[in-house]
Amino acid sequence: MVFFHKLLLGILYGFVSPFLLMSVVAVPLRFYTRRKLSQPLKLDDWLTLPSLVGVIALAVLYFYGIGSKALGYTNPQGGIDHGERITLTRRLNYSSIIIFAFVNGLIKISVLSLYGRIFVIVSHWKNHRSLFFRSMMTIVGTWAASFTVAFIFACGVDPEHMVERCSKGYTVSYWYAISDFISDILIVLVPIPFLWKLQLPLGRKFAVLGIFLLAIIASAASLTRVIWTTWDQHFTYADADEELRITSDNFWIMVEISFGLLASCLPTLRGLFRKIPKNPSESYALSSRGFASLSDKDSRRERDRDEE
Repeated sequence: MVFFHKLLLGILYGFVSPFLLMSVVAVPLRFYTRRKLSQPLKLDDWLTLPSLVGVIALAVLYFYGIGSKALGYTNPQGGIDHGERITLTRRLNYSSIIIFAFVNGLIKISVLSLYGRIFVIVSHWKNHRSLFFRSMMTIVGTWAASFTVAFIFACGVDPEHMVERCSKGYTVSYWYAISDFISDILIVLVPIPFLWKLQLPLGRKFAVLGIFLLAIIASAASLTRVIWTTWDQHFTYADADEELRITSDNFWIMVEISFGLLASCLPTLRGLFRKIPKNPSESYALSSRGFASLSDKDSRRERDRDEE
């Protein structure tokens, strides 16, 4: 049992910590990159600040739970323990799920806002691309707000009675995990047709596309949560240790949110590794309109039509 705990704690600390650190560092680097390239700060940048605060809050809850043995340790009594430790475990999980639902929505909106910044030439409601990205941001925002509120009211505020009152909360978690994965896949696929139309060499297209597709890692964590939540639906707290089940849920929450924030910053951070040209139009990566400047003729015709 001692070996099991050491192995589990090594995974809980060792796997999450590096990616958490990288995601925390990526946000200030994003702002530094914007300043270095003389690019204005917009919605996609500002949304990463509350997202960063949320990720840090989740990390505090996560590591506090491990340090206090509310997470990462088996229940020696088995079954449901209504003592102080299990109450703390439930409180940590309840708080983490609510914060996660809200912050996850902010990160997705930030990514969609970045897409609009890159691929929309004329920011006008009549522009088809602008309308498309704004609609997606509205849908994602509504989705995130709805599930955040649902999590708040699904289980009540008394952790000691969450098992009896939270059957609806588990159903909400199940459908949230599925919709979260679907939204991740859609967000990953959205830039592909736009990027493929760029007038770039094939190898360079794949390089740029690869930066955006790194978000697949976050989608993989989201898929794992779907599998875990589906499995969890078929068991009761008498079948397995509640604390370890909650630990697994919080672990994948931390993995997904860390990768998500990191992936949302990577396209912007690409500018750190390129020299600033004398003529900014020479490099698409150093301009807030850079990708658009290399877009196909259809995009240019769309711009002319909108300006008329």
